Amino acid sequence: ELNVLHLLPEKPTRRLGHRDDSFQTIPNQSEGNLLALAESDSDVGGTSKSKPPISPSKVMDRSSPISPSSELGRFDLRRFHQRIGVVLIGRAGPGVNNVIQGLFDYLQVWEGKVVCIAMGVAGLIHNYSFELTEELLAPHRNQGGCDLLGQSQPEDIPKLGNDMRSISHTVTRLKLDGLVVWGGAISSQPERQVYRAGAAGFDQWDVVRAVLKAYFPIPDMTFTAGTAKGRQFVFEKGQTTMTTPLAMASSSKFPVAIAIAGAVKDGYLTFDTKAHEVWPWWSTDPSEPRSRVTLRHLLSFTSGFYWPDASGYVPCLGAANASSYSAEECAKEIYQQAPFEFEPGSTWSYNSFHLQVAGAMAATRAKLSTQQLLQKYLIHPLNLKNTSWMGGENPGLAGNMMTTPEDYDSILRAYVGNELLPPWVSFEMERDYLAPDVQVSNASTFLVTLLGHYSFCNYFECFPPKSAKFTPECKKANIHMDAGLFGYYPLVDRAKGMYMQIATARVPHSQKDFYAPTIASMVLRKMTKFLVDGALGVESTETAEAADAWQVTSELLQQLELKEHWQSPEELWAVLAAPEEVLV
Repeated sequence: ELNVLHLLPEKPTRRLGHRDDSFQTIPNQSEGNLLALAESDSDVGGTSKSKPPISPSKVMDRSSPISPSSELGRFDLRRFHQRIGVVLIGRAGPGVNNVIQGLFDYLQVWEGKVVCIAMGVAGLIHNYSFELTEELLAPHRNQGGCDLLGQSQPEDIPKLGNDMRSISHTVTRLKLDGLVVWGGAISSQPERQVYRAGAAGFDQWDVVRAVLKAYFPIPDMTFTAGTAKGRQFVFEKGQTTMTTPLAMASSSKFPVAIAIAGAVKDGYLTFDTKAHEVWPWWSTDPSEPRSRVTLRHLLSFTSGFYWPDASGYVPCLGAANASSYSAEECAKEIYQQAPFEFEPGSTWSYNSFHLQVAGAMAATRAKLSTQQLLQKYLIHPLNLKNTSWMGGENPGLAGNMMTTPEDYDSILRAYVGNELLPPWVSFEMERDYLAPDVQVSNASTFLVTLLGHYSFCNYFECFPPKSAKFTPECKKANIHMDAGLFGYYPLVDRAKGMYMQIATARVPHSQKDFYAPTIASMVLRKMTKFLVDGALGVESTETAEAADAWQVTSELLQQLELKEHWQSPEELWAVLAAPEEVLV
């Protein structure tokens, strides 16, 4: 109330309790500091030690938003000449007119306009609207009811033909900078429809940008999104930019699979080529299960090789020794030393052995080194300037990629646009290789729970909230991603022809926060994907609100049995927040 009084065009004559009157030194029609009193030590009915008002000349710029500063506090939405719409959907409540009055008085100071949309949803659809003036408002000041605007109920939407597109057109035609919807929480499907339709009238990238900026669990990131036609959006925050070199961890796998598939496209081998058809030292004995290993098994991680966690070790995969091996020598060592536990094609087990052998198979058939294979089928065609794999002539394919958000964006765009691979190859890469009767090893069950089923070095995305580890809804959505341990989250939505990536690299410091960066990126993906779809102009069936993100986080903690580490999402966010600023 003090802030509202402070913004009135004329000095108020009434007083609230016993307070300091220093705000009255601001002249009539003041453009002074909104927060001069809010930042003080005052409380209604007590004494106040108010800060002196800030000179308007120091802070006012009529052409652009005011930037946040120590003087202006935390608000950054103060702008001249804004047009804010108001509409009533649902029960009126006793304070509707006062809300409209407060908004009107506030915008008067900033030379803005309140645009009243009459009769609720009907007004949004048919553009029943008028600009509010003092003369129109005067009879309704401090009065109950909602006779100034009239109202409708969410249940009226079907009666009006579910014409959601007209709502966004109304917002656009009225040139609104914002829309206030009175109607309580957006809890029912009709209310959600109105919200989305209204939001469609604004610049959706501004909404995406606001969410990314406010998402404190990831303080350093670059976010990009686009379609086959090109990149449409870039957002940078903290120390991570489009050209920052980042370690990909497991997000290395998908680009490697694209390069291997390039050799298949050129006919050097097929996805069903057997390993013993490439190397004479690989067993051909029908009684030996390894004789049945194919490139398809290796790329889908169902070859039979096993390791009790998501890594996998033999000497040629160790950091100290890797560069002293050739790709074929490393493949032979994996063949001889790595645990082989399952019939090929029967069991999914996530580890580094499969892809290392697959890369060596493709390179051998193409008469290239593995590094040359990556250059020929990925780096050179896309002119990637800052992409490499560590390990010399025997690079660690499953996790040793170094790249930048700029380069990875180029990979995603080219893949969505079928520039590197024809559709028949992409189709093979995006099949569900855990259906219908493939088992999951005990070391990898949590990954299916967390991320979904597996394709060729990418997940068939399916994460909570969900009714099963993999659902028909996930299958139909046909969204693929290759999440990395450090939080990198590249995503391809084949059904909508779009891609996006959360580019970040936060190394876990302990077992307690081992999956924290991945979970943080998953929750952000949940909060932003439907907004990105809207901004790109593609239809989205997804929804996201803060409560949804909270539910996703809680279910992930529960299903990954991490409740013993983090009892609630707040504790997880505290782990992820910047060390000096734990914002909960």
